[in-house]
Amino acid sequence: MGVDTPDSLGGYRVPLGSGCVGWGGTGGTLGKNKGPLTPHPTRDIKATQTGILTTIDIISLSPEFEYSMQNTHSSQIDKIDDKQFHQLASHLLQSIELSLENADERLDLDLDIARQGGNVINIVFRDRSVVVVNTQPPLHEIWVACKAGGFHYRWAGTIHQPRWLDTKTGNELLADLSRFVSDQAGQAIQVTLLD
Repeated sequence: MGVDTPDSLGGYRVPLGSGCVGWGGTGGTLGKNKGPLTPHPTRDIKATQTGILTTIDIISLSPEFEYSMQNTHSSQIDKIDDKQFHQLASHLLQSIELSLENADERLDLDLDIARQGGNVINIVFRDRSVVVVNTQPPLHEIWVACKAGGFHYRWAGTIHQPRWLDTKTGNELLADLSRFVSDQAGQAIQVTLLD
């Protein structure tokens, strides 16, 4: 099997040293970045040893398995449709609002929590810093913007155990959000899902 030839799994086998770089790299043609081996966000690389020649198998994956190289702490991820995403995201945003309102009452944090357009929560802190949480329905993601940066969380749970993981770090959304709001409020705040 040569460079750029499909294997029986729908992936491609690329001998090491053929110009392949990173996530699919150059497709065996050094200096060019085109063809079936162009970097692609939903591909995984699996290295195998066959005789003397080491190869890299590039296998196309569906988005729900994009985290295959990260620890998801779950052996199953339920595939969700747009309607389920909207229901789960709405429950998540409501949980975030209520967690923060309860913390504000208990700790006198002087938070200003406001919903915009149904899918965005703006959280303004005493020092006028802001955390924004919003849904991205076409991507089935939740995005967070705060002092620490911008973060994207993709669905990685089950209907009965909802879970959103950062697309770069694999960190869980509510754990990160608890840390972000605690840092900006100057007090420990725990953000949890409603039952």
